[in-house]
Amino acid sequence: MRTLLLLTVLLLISSLIPPVYGQKTFDPGYVVGLQGDTVKGYINYRDWTAAPKQIIFRESLNGADVVYTALDIRSFLVDEKFYAGAIVQVDRTPTRISELSYSPEYNFVADTVFLEGLMVGERSLFYYRDKDGLDHFYIQKEGNYLLLLFKKYFKDSPSQNINRAVVSDNAYISQLINYLDECPGLHSRITKANYNLNSMLDLFKGYYDCRNLDAMHQRQKEKIKAKFGLLAGVSNTKLSFSSNETALDYLSKVNYPSSYSFTGGASLDLILPRNKGKWSINNELLYSSYSTDGNWEEYRSPESYTKSEMSFAFSYIKLINMLRYRFNIDKVSLYVNGGMANGLGNEKKNYRKTERKTYSDPQISESKALTSVRNYEQGLVLGLGSAIDKFSAELRYESGNGMSRILALKSGVTRFSLLLGYRF
Repeated sequence: MRTLLLLTVLLLISSLIPPVYGQKTFDPGYVVGLQGDTVKGYINYRDWTAAPKQIIFRESLNGADVVYTALDIRSFLVDEKFYAGAIVQVDRTPTRISELSYSPEYNFVADTVFLEGLMVGERSLFYYRDKDGLDHFYIQKEGNYLLLLFKKYFKDSPSQNINRAVVSDNAYISQLINYLDECPGLHSRITKANYNLNSMLDLFKGYYDCRNLDAMHQRQKEKIKAKFGLLAGVSNTKLSFSSNETALDYLSKVNYPSSYSFTGGASLDLILPRNKGKWSINNELLYSSYSTDGNWEEYRSPESYTKSEMSFAFSYIKLINMLRYRFNIDKVSLYVNGGMANGLGNEKKNYRKTERKTYSDPQISESKALTSVRNYEQGLVLGLGSAIDKFSAELRYESGNGMSRILALKSGVTRFSLLLGYRF
């Protein structure tokens, strides 16, 4: 029954994901035509890592799709990100060390692209990441987009006995000093600036602060968002043992009944930037417990037998760390997550009552069922859930290594949980 339930969860996950990947998600935005006319509507926004070659626009959510390239419109805005269509120079020189050459020359090609406006105003900074993951930065002068130049290449220095040294052409530094010349105080920062997004954006913010100006558009730094929540539910736990030692049959040959108990705690979901917040690192501190009994008998004859009654009860405080992926269908958010569980246990009950008879009166003894207990449990976690507004429900499967420290005896715990959550 438990295996069937797990298979059902996995099949449900696999059946849900393909349709969701094929869906188009439209966010409010606008496009500016070549004549300067602004049309509000909805744009198929994919939180692009590499700049898009085209966009799909609708004037209404249920309207017809219109495809625009960088030659068809002047600019567009979606999710507070501004893009301008342009024909620009792109340097195709590789940046990976293994692909560098000895040539200091640039490999320029013309490309028609959508540039993202990182800072748009009196002094503008634009950004383009191509399909190969190479970053390109542009400044705007008299309506033209000028590439900020940066290149790495190999150079030998025989006099210093150095071969294949990696050197850089940092022409972008002098370009920025000339472009941001009205703030001489920035020059020392420019000379130390790296050719990356955060460094460039900080320079232009410094320029606008120096000039006491406001930009028409400014890209905000993407930050991790933290969401705190509470969880409560019920868990179904199954304990098992396995061993090749006959002396441990009283544990390994027993089918322990499942245990139902309360589980609950707190969660901290760290939502990662990019990809429209679909990926997050979910961290939980949960309480869980189980209690179960078992019976075992070695029967040889009416005058010779051994009977054992075992009782176990353990509780755990668990730290669960999972990677979560969520996708939206209308107003409902579905998610899958998986990761690790690490629990600190408390032994509440570890009891064995044994009755032995060997052609004499029965002898009854009491002892611990497990002579060596591990209070630290590790496990793997897999879950499927759904959320509406601040409320969520999740079906979760967990497989742990139990509490046996006896080398010849392996323990295992499988757990199904139904968790209801509220996120603040």
